[in-house]
Amino acid sequence: MDVHVPMVITQALRRRSLDILTSQEDGTATAGIVFAAQRGASLGGLARDLELILTCCEPEELRDRVTHLPLQ
Repeated sequence: MDVHVPMVITQALRRRSLDILTSQEDGTATAGIVFAAQRGASLGGLARDLELILTCCEPEELRDRVTHLPLQ
């Protein structure tokens, strides 16, 4: 997770037992980007979309690409 992601989303994903590491905790940059417009999406919906991405994709699938949220 990047510094621009609200901590509430990181916490929601951790409550769903996903292994989330923020770039601040790791000290590194991200390999891929997930973009969500600041309007029109609920935090819960964004957390569900991120959970889907994290459980269904391999890191290599996300590298060097931009994934736009919400997915629907």
